[in-house]
Amino acid sequence: MTAFANSYVTTDTILEAYIGTDPRAAAVALKTLAATSQEWYVQKATTLIDGLNYAGYEYLDPQVQAWTNGNVKRFPRKYDWPKSVSPWGASTSVDAFGYAYDSASVPQPVIDACCEQAIAIYDEINDVDLVLRRKLQKSGVSSVGFRGRSESYVAGATDFYQGLCQEAYKKLRPFISNVAVIQ
Repeated sequence: MTAFANSYVTTDTILEAYIGTDPRAAAVALKTLAATSQEWYVQKATTLIDGLNYAGYEYLDPQVQAWTNGNVKRFPRKYDWPKSVSPWGASTSVDAFGYAYDSASVPQPVIDACCEQAIAIYDEINDVDLVLRRKLQKSGVSSVGFRGRSESYVAGATDFYQGLCQEAYKKLRPFISNVAVIQ
């Protein structure tokens, strides 16, 4: 077992157990990488996850267990009680200050989302056709034809939620704030 720093997936054992017998080529390939390479992917996934706007507050202010790169961990979280609803519905704990929380640990859906995002990042980086398509889309190409085949691109169609893959987004949805971010 190799420990991972700066990630919600804390070991290679957790990542490999999550992948299990997943038949997707990117999942199989990520599972077979050396632990140091796996760590890079889960760290990138964690960075994307931490970039979202979440409901509630960091469990500790600021999180005692900050990442070594200086960023603050976004999970676990606490919520105003009973003013706002936590993702768990009726919370298991309400502290003396009126904050509700389920646990002082990172929720399993966040760990699972990190694994899914790591798989998606591996797939995006290592799929030559996908990399080419992304480059074409980013440069404004809307249609490509080659040897009798054609593809059309719609602006923004590949971005799901600030770079997060759809599977990770689904797992994080209960934690994401519904309040619009004003930039």
